[in-house]
Amino acid sequence: MRLCYLYLTEDITSHQKQIDATARRIGISPDKLIQYMKPIVNITDVYVPWLLKQIKQKNIRLPEDSDRVIETLSEFDKYRQRLPYSDISQYRTIHDLEEAIDELLERDDTRAAEKERAILSHGVEKYRESANYSIYEITTKDACLHFAAGTRWCISDSEVASGYLKDYGELYTIFRKKGDNLIKYGLYTPDFRQVTDLRDKSLEVDEELAILMEPDESQREWVVNYAMYVLEDRYKPAEEKLLSEPDASMALEYAQKAVGGRWPEGENIIKQEPIVAYAYAHMVSKGRWKNAEPNIIKNPHVAYLYARDVIRGRWLEAEPIMLEDMSTAISYARDVIGGRWPELESVILHSQEDQDDAFVAAQYAGEVIKGVWPEAERIIMLDPDAAYIYARDIIRERFPEAEPTILKDLHVASRYAGDVIGDRWEALEEKLLKVEDIATTYNYTLDVVGGRWPEAEHILRKDPDIWKGYTNFVYAHYPRQLYL
Repeated sequence: MRLCYLYLTEDITSHQKQIDATARRIGISPDKLIQYMKPIVNITDVYVPWLLKQIKQKNIRLPEDSDRVIETLSEFDKYRQRLPYSDISQYRTIHDLEEAIDELLERDDTRAAEKERAILSHGVEKYRESANYSIYEITTKDACLHFAAGTRWCISDSEVASGYLKDYGELYTIFRKKGDNLIKYGLYTPDFRQVTDLRDKSLEVDEELAILMEPDESQREWVVNYAMYVLEDRYKPAEEKLLSEPDASMALEYAQKAVGGRWPEGENIIKQEPIVAYAYAHMVSKGRWKNAEPNIIKNPHVAYLYARDVIRGRWLEAEPIMLEDMSTAISYARDVIGGRWPELESVILHSQEDQDDAFVAAQYAGEVIKGVWPEAERIIMLDPDAAYIYARDIIRERFPEAEPTILKDLHVASRYAGDVIGDRWEALEEKLLKVEDIATTYNYTLDVVGGRWPEAEHILRKDPDIWKGYTNFVYAHYPRQLYL
């Protein structure tokens, strides 16, 4: 769906009194109300008072209804000359306006019914029929484009339609029966992941239509999706499929969207995957799930999430596992323990002392200690980037002992000069002039030297684009300096 976003085309302050009154009525500041209104499409001097009235009467809630209002006003602009009233103020509520638009679209569909029937022999076959509905199977791009006309379905785009048919083989379009006419009503994909009305919103499915849409039970995913997205309720064939062909993630989604809570029969499947078991405990059962903890504890990061979001406190049994993953252990110390963790510090300080350990030590100092960690500085200075970050964010001054290491990475050293030293760094300049790293020399010149650096110009000249950038920078910022 493509929307044309426009901003307020008038001086909205001309409605300041109405804005102030509306803001008071709904309990927000006038500035906040204006902020909420700005994304609304095609606002004019006529629409602003009507929109404020709808907000004041609580027919519209912003920002939640922004998309709905955008769509409705876009359609009003498109069809206003064919609607009962072309003056928007004649519509008492946004619901009245939406009903008028829907009635117009339905009349259009009725008049187009003969055209709908005419194409049924071109890439379309009748799939199923009931007293009040007919479902047709679409198998060609031309049929997609025809039936999508006048809707917000993405298959109105030729490439998208081809993509859907390539992925699914067919799509299904639903018609309501009205006398001898077929009124276009909805569209769905074979896997039921998309079941939409003409506005590309979720389709309202009554019992008769739900029965008509019932899938072939051979495809587990389709059967389960039918329960979740069409019925939005429990469905015995879906549960039988899930129990006979276990899938932890699908079982979790079924519990959330079809059962609407705990699904005891599926818990043995769900608990097999640590991340899924955690999500079930956190979002469905909303409490500790003792039976799943032996599986959850197998994954350090998931164990941390479980402690943070479900237990909401330390999980002593899982701490040895979390100590096997330094990033997770730091997150656990920061978010669950809420401070220093001696056991983790011991692991860090007695590590093999490589570059990865340097980052871990710097991260722990910054996120958990939130200050200097002298005991770990011998490890931190093993890696140029870790030492630079520690100096910039924690020490907030030069880190002399680490500078020999920082100089091993000229790019990091350039940032260290700019962000920590805040001035030119003679030791780095000597290296840059010797090594002739063109990109780093250029960045150092612009960010730290801040002007001409004659000694480095023979290096910068080697790359035409960099030389042009350098000369433009010097001339723009220091026009009195010699232009090269």
